[in-house]
Amino acid sequence: ERKQSNEALERLVSGVAHEVRSPLFAISTSTQTLAKKIKEMPEFNPYIDMILSQVKRLSNLMMDLLEVKRPAQALLKTPQNIFDLLESTKSNLVAANPHAEEAVLLPDQTENILVTVNREKIIQAFFNLLQNAIQHSPSSARAVQVIVVPNGSEVTIKITDTGSGIPPEHLSHVFQPFFTLRKDGIGLGLSIAKTILDAHGGKVRVYNNEPPPGCTFEITLSAQGENHA
Repeated sequence: ERKQSNEALERLVSGVAHEVRSPLFAISTSTQTLAKKIKEMPEFNPYIDMILSQVKRLSNLMMDLLEVKRPAQALLKTPQNIFDLLESTKSNLVAANPHAEEAVLLPDQTENILVTVNREKIIQAFFNLLQNAIQHSPSSARAVQVIVVPNGSEVTIKITDTGSGIPPEHLSHVFQPFFTLRKDGIGLGLSIAKTILDAHGGKVRVYNNEPPPGCTFEITLSAQGENHA
């Protein structure tokens, strides 16, 4: 019965997401047209910008809703350097939140570690995990640290934050859709990250740091063949 209820909820969420995308597109294009018509009336620019920013926010939410339960499918995968993937992820983070420049400390590249992945999807997964770490850490430099640990045919990426950690009773729920401990959170970012990693045959787990503070998200991916320094 619970499984049927979850499946019904997933169909409802997917249906709503699809239906909302069309009117959002209409609002966006109409607002952009209006902006051109009143370009000589700058007093209206803040309102135009507000509409467009909120439309973008809703569009991103709809994409997340569609992504979170999308079944694993054949992804175009190519060999990628894990350090390059992390650098690209940080660049995307900084574009969205300049504080990430000093908040996230990436490791130096010590060897050429390759993983066969869909570049766009893996960067999205890393982005969600790093963004979550930033949101739960103090606003200080090097609040989030990333470590890369090669281990034969696998590579482990550890994302460690300096927040207050996760209550033990919630550790098993953090990857569930719509579960969040933030008042303004939606609870999709970590679920989407896990969905992407699962589609790559990867693993992700979370645990509180001992000693505190913070917690660590540990990702494991298959490494391609032999990696050379």
